[in-house]
Amino acid sequence: MTEPNDVKILPGHFSVTDDGEYIDVTPGQPMFSTVGYIWENNGILRMAEDEFVEHMFDNLPSKPPNYEQVIATNAGEYQPEDEETELELGPNRCAATSESAVADD
Repeated sequence: MTEPNDVKILPGHFSVTDDGEYIDVTPGQPMFSTVGYIWENNGILRMAEDEFVEHMFDNLPSKPPNYEQVIATNAGEYQPEDEETELELGPNRCAATSESAVADD
């Protein structure tokens, strides 16, 4: 967050509901925000470091059911036959979800 406010941030994730609806994203359109917008609208970033760490640990979602298999595959310890696509399209739960965000007061 030390970059100038107008620097664009390109996310690595976005959310899709179980019904297939996109959250805060328009398919086919660029996805970005700016450092300034994120700083102003994400209270988590303004927490003290110890509060931030505690909040993140307290709000981690459960691991997806195929977590251990994905880790083993990424480490080269498991060689799926035709499961690559299934693993990629399967549950993808990110720890940085809207449910873990702190509402601005």
